[in-house]
Amino acid sequence: MTRKKVKLAFMMNNSSQKATFRKKRKGFMKKYEINKLCDVLTCAIMYSPNKSQPDAWPDHSEVRRLIEQFKNMPEEERNKVMVNHKMFLKQMVEMELEKVNKLEKGNRELEIWMAMNHFIAGKPLNDLQFTDLKEMRRMIEEKLKEFEANIKSWKEELAKMNQLLGAQPTVAGENIQNVMQMVPWSMWDVPTKSS
Repeated sequence: MTRKKVKLAFMMNNSSQKATFRKKRKGFMKKYEINKLCDVLTCAIMYSPNKSQPDAWPDHSEVRRLIEQFKNMPEEERNKVMVNHKMFLKQMVEMELEKVNKLEKGNRELEIWMAMNHFIAGKPLNDLQFTDLKEMRRMIEEKLKEFEANIKSWKEELAKMNQLLGAQPTVAGENIQNVMQMVPWSMWDVPTKSS
């Protein structure tokens, strides 16, 4: 049986809020596994609007000890591990912007490839701007370099195979045909540096 996904939203009903807080607090306080599994020092302080004193996990003395230990750390070391809300949000925004930039670049390249395919199919390139054509040229040049690198790698592999078989190193001819018949894979299976 699958569990129903809980919608994370503020609870308006006060009694439901209190009951959920009690249940979640107990579950949270039982999360001691991270201490045991990862051998790390952890503590938690949880304030409830219905209590005068906060809940501390694992206990008040351990929380105080860990906070003192943290305060006594050298400031440079403390700042390495400490992230405030603003820094956290900044990191998250930077990560999301990086994802957006990658997606935009991928979409842009896909648009250019589609335009090239339309051109190959005989359709005019009326909608393209000069910058689009420059981008198309750059992408074609990159692909050509990639193809040239693959061909060079294949030639090197074939030359090595010819040497191993005692044949004269040639790029084309009977020796390569003999090698291709003896080897159970085709030239397209030769691993390249990019793969």
